[in-house]
Amino acid sequence: MFPDNPTACISLGQTYVEIGKYEDAIVESEKAVALAGGSLDNKAKLGYVYAKSGMRDEAKTIINELEEQINLKYVSPYQIASIYSALNEGDLAFQWLKEAFESRDLYINFLKVDPIFDNIRSDPRFEMMLKKINLN
Repeated sequence: MFPDNPTACISLGQTYVEIGKYEDAIVESEKAVALAGGSLDNKAKLGYVYAKSGMRDEAKTIINELEEQINLKYVSPYQIASIYSALNEGDLAFQWLKEAFESRDLYINFLKVDPIFDNIRSDPRFEMMLKKINLN
């Protein structure tokens, strides 16, 4: 209905990546970033899409861009954790999830059900994190 709405595009991109339509996910996510004027939240979600699509270098570039902005603007640690999780870098994902909890990142409330973290869900640290934030 709204092909030029960045929220619609990023949501569609996230849906495509979860069903394995990576090329479509990239197109929609890149479009969302462009439409939203480089929104850091959308850029982080694009980083997740790149990581899930096997585009490690592009995902790491986005992580670097986000980390450069941390002292200038709010950057969601949860979103950074999602990229590291998709890159199968569990230690870094948990480091950023800890930061998300400590900074009271709004997204942390979705941790228990968010499919983004399915690949680290079996790690004992995941259950410990859920207990820490009273989501178990």
